[in-house]
Amino acid sequence: MNGESNIQKAYESILGHDFEKAIEWFEKAIAEEPNNAAYHHKLSITFARSNKLARAIEHASKAIELEPINEDFRFHLQVLNARALVEQAKRQLSMPSAHAERAIFLLKEAITLDPLAIEAYLILGEAF
Repeated sequence: MNGESNIQKAYESILGHDFEKAIEWFEKAIAEEPNNAAYHHKLSITFARSNKLARAIEHASKAIELEPINEDFRFHLQVLNARALVEQAKRQLSMPSAHAERAIFLLKEAITLDPLAIEAYLILGEAF
């Protein structure tokens, strides 16, 4: 089976709401064509939707490494990095000795990366 056939199987899995199986198919496609930036990008999206943020960032970064001028890939990575910053800020604020200043800094950075990060704005309001 070639990479494109694996991608089609991944999409079939997504349509069937089997995201773990979709991840497996995307990974098989990447095994067939490891330098295909689009495959890494698609896997990154599926990881992000499955709340596997670290893996999503890993594959989004690989897609940009392979195709550095692709603006869609670059924007996707920015959104993922913004999500990671929001998660860090939430952890910061949940600590008993919470330092709101650090969380505010992280949230402002997240908003810079993704101005549509609504959760960042909401948590920023709470931090203030």
